[in-house]
This record gives sequence, C-alpha cells and structure tokens, in this order.
Amino acid sequence: MHVRSIMMGILVVSITLAGCNTNLEAADDDPNATTNETNEAANDKQPNEAAGTSSESNVEQSHNDDNSAANESSRNNDDNSSKQRSIPDELEKHTFNTSEEAANYMEGYRNIKQTNIDLGFGIEGSRDAGAGHQYISWNEGRWFIGLDYPTDTQYVTEKYPNNTALAKQMVSYLESHYLPAPQDKGVIKVRGFKDSPQVKIQWQVDKVVYEINSDKNNPIEAIQKAIDAGKSL
Repeated sequence: MHVRSIMMGILVVSITLAGCNTNLEAADDDPNATTNETNEAANDKQPNEAAGTSSESNVEQSHNDDNSAANESSRNNDDNSSKQRSIPDELEKHTFNTSEEAANYMEGYRNIKQTNIDLGFGIEGSRDAGAGHQYISWNEGRWFIGLDYPTDTQYVTEKYPNNTALAKQMVSYLESHYLPAPQDKGVIKVRGFKDSPQVKIQWQVDKVVYEINSDKNNPIEAIQKAIDAGKSL
C-alpha cells in the first residue's frame, strides 16, 4: 500500500513536468507570439505619437499664418505710406457738381492744328509772338502744353532762358515720364518772365480738377510732382 502511494506521486509529478515542457516548446515554436505583443505595444504608441505630431504641425501652421498676415499688413502699410509721401504739398483738389463744370474750370486748353516747329519725338508745335510775348505750344495726348516767354531777353528767367530748348527738353522728358491720364483734358502752362515765373498744371478726373502751382521756375520739377501725384491718387 505504501509502495502504491509512492508510485502514484511519481506519476503525478511526471505528468506535471510533461505539461510544463509542452508549454515551453509551444512558446519556442511560435516566435510570432512575442512579435505580435511588440507590434501591439507599438500600435498602441503610434496614435499617441501621431496625435502629438499633428498637434505640433497645427501649431506651426498657425504660427506661419500669423506671420503671413503680419507681413501682408506691413506691406499694405508701407504701400499706403509710400503713396502718402508721393502726394506733393502743392497739390490742390477742386470738386464740382458735374464733370462739365470741372472741364470748364480748366484754363487755356487748345487743340493745336497748325504747327511750325519740330520739338522732336514726332511732336509738332506752334510758335507765335505778339505784344512782347512769344509762345510755343503743343499737344501730347489729351494734354495742352504752352510756354509764354518775353520777347525781350532781359526779362527772361535765368534758369531756362531759351523757350525752344525748354520745350524740347520737356518733350524729351515726357517720352519716359508719363503724365496722369485726364478724363477730358489737362493743361500745363509755363510763364518764363523773370519777375513773375509760374508753372501751372491742371488735369480733370470726373468732377474733380487737380492743380499744382509753382513759382520756382522749374517746370521739370513741377511736372514730376504731377506725375507722382497721379500715381498716388
């Protein structure tokens, strides 16, 4: 009886050890088990990492958008400031009830049909004189340009004493510097008298006439101011 009990114990132990060995062999035979566990852990981690990356990308995109908006605002401010600086102090604005009234306000516009002087660049002008004055006038597009000089040279301005040379210089300058485009007409009048020099520039835009007056005896400078103003209006 005692021997039988011992034999039963040995049998139980043998069966237990055999079961353990079988589990170990199954684990050794299935290497994918460990890999699958690793992959599952990695998959659990990837959504978190992706979420973190997405959040960082959103922050960076938001920052870039803010910078773009700031840069655009800065450029607009610079453009507005540049335009404001381009408007000369001498510019006057006259507003009328109708465009016809604005056109009638313009002084001295003429359409030159008979010409007798070549001013260069295909521009023909008219030279005339009378009562102590000599005139040179011509058209460029919708603009009339007229020079009024004394026939007696002792009364002529010192900076531009030769009206013919000045007329040709103005034509040459306007070949590469473009006056504002008036709706109906524009006028440039230059007075070359030493005691009362004047440059008056007028142009119409709808019901408004813009005007620049200068007594500095520098027509080219006054024309450039009109050009700058035209770009900024």
